[in-house]
Amino acid sequence: MGSEVIQSRQDFFRVLDEAIAQISDRVRKQPKFQAYLDLELQLDKMWRWTRDGRTPTDEERHSTDLGVIAIREIEPVETSEDQRFVTNLHELDYYFENWPDDPEVAAEDPPLE
Repeated sequence: MGSEVIQSRQDFFRVLDEAIAQISDRVRKQPKFQAYLDLELQLDKMWRWTRDGRTPTDEERHSTDLGVIAIREIEPVETSEDQRFVTNLHELDYYFENWPDDPEVAAEDPPLE
């Protein structure tokens, strides 16, 4: 399985920036919704752990759960805007957890041992 949205590190940062803007808007509208606050914190961590070419550690890569929060707290969605937001969360979570060494390729599941 690979990402259909994030095919490179450049895509990752573009989608991350979009998700950060989306969550900032949602937190502003619903400042007490804990799921949005958790997502905002995790997206910020992703940004800090990957900026300036930094590779996130294994522990960092496995410490986020954007997709789980999306499934539990946001899905099912009613609008195309909400669907794009949820898709971004899932895609970011997948790419971040399976961080490829090559910035020009999509993330892939690690081989089964």
